Amino acid sequence: MPPSIARLAEQAVWLYFRVALSAFFRDITVSGAARVPSSGPVLLLPNHLNAFVDPLLIRLSLRRDMTITAKSPLAARPLFAPLMRLARVIPFHRALDQGGTAVPRQLAMESFTACQERLADGAALCVFPEGVSHEDPLMRPFKPGPGRIALDFIAQGRDLAIVPVGLNFEAKEHFRSRLWLRFGPPLDARGWLAAQPAAQPHALMAEMRGRVGSLIVELPGRREGLVLRWAAGLLVCAGQGRTPFWSAAVPFPKIVMATAALRDGGLPGSALYRRARAFRGQLRRLGLNPEDVFLRRDPARLAGAAIAAAAALVLCGPFLAWGAVMNALPAAAVTYLTRRRSHLPDLWASNAVFFGLVCFPPAYIGQVLAASAWLPGGWLAVYALSLPVSGYAALLYYDRLRAQIHDARALWTLRDSRLHAGLRAEAKALLAELRQSAAGGARGDR
Repeated sequence: MPPSIARLAEQAVWLYFRVALSAFFRDITVSGAARVPSSGPVLLLPNHLNAFVDPLLIRLSLRRDMTITAKSPLAARPLFAPLMRLARVIPFHRALDQGGTAVPRQLAMESFTACQERLADGAALCVFPEGVSHEDPLMRPFKPGPGRIALDFIAQGRDLAIVPVGLNFEAKEHFRSRLWLRFGPPLDARGWLAAQPAAQPHALMAEMRGRVGSLIVELPGRREGLVLRWAAGLLVCAGQGRTPFWSAAVPFPKIVMATAALRDGGLPGSALYRRARAFRGQLRRLGLNPEDVFLRRDPARLAGAAIAAAAALVLCGPFLAWGAVMNALPAAAVTYLTRRRSHLPDLWASNAVFFGLVCFPPAYIGQVLAASAWLPGGWLAVYALSLPVSGYAALLYYDRLRAQIHDARALWTLRDSRLHAGLRAEAKALLAELRQSAAGGARGDR
């Protein structure tokens, strides 16, 4: 394939991934991307929770090219193999993929040499030091391999910036969930080694594990994490009245920071934790979120919301319906294939994104070819453009409609003023204690 064609194909693939990730995740917040040097060799070390989606998110958050590393078995899969070649992915050979047997030295050295060469060319290289995507609430120990790559590289008299990356997912396997991607301050690898010249790769990886850990929220367990995040949602809304159908969702980064403060304040395992868990269970049985407890019934604003919703449906309804209908078949195919193939939560997003590449473009091409029999060129172009645009618009409306249905149900559930007053009183009492706990965690951070 000529270099110009290959570059164009690579850009088209990255454009698809950007759109696909924006479709799967409702909100992607990126912080600190400017900390990544715009040129020169960079080693990016992230936590690893969501299979192949993790490097895609990191690559699309940067304004420079990035070399991705991935486990070698992916190169044998029909869909992944051409994409890995196109993106010049470096395969890593792991004992895990060979039944636990040691990786032949030659294979290991091929991967290490490829990484060294990319860094020597001034590339940004992403390596996952945990070595595997997982479901653990805590990060796994960092393997020494990335540390060895870094130390061998600077031993040649070269500079290297090592950037910690933290991926925080709201519910990684859930369609239209949220995430927060954080880039930490870069570590000057040569300066770090000069301060401790006898340090080994394990020591460098221990340093980087601490830096990555400061960018994410590690939790003692999955159940504790659910309660902590729920309590963080209650803490962030802080008892402020919320007008149904108008209020925006609580920003996910605020929930992550509040979760960390409550964890550091000793909430897990405490009497306050048990009280929060009990109140969370009560609200879940009622179908309510923490912020729903403070809903306000403002007749004027409720009427305005109803009018705005009706006007949006009248004005945009045909276009949204077009998008829903024309994208229904490939969306159903992606959903079916993802459910069949995703036996672990960290595979859902990856499979959905890659099956979308198999299902949506062929479906669009087939529809355009069918329409070409009766549409002239200009209108055929409008038709082709309308397929993805109307589909994405329908997806955004789905988010809004789902939120409005939830608010309507919450209003109905809280129609009993005594029930509403009791829930609000318990929430305010719980909030006072949660603030103290979070304040203690914040003081501990200092």
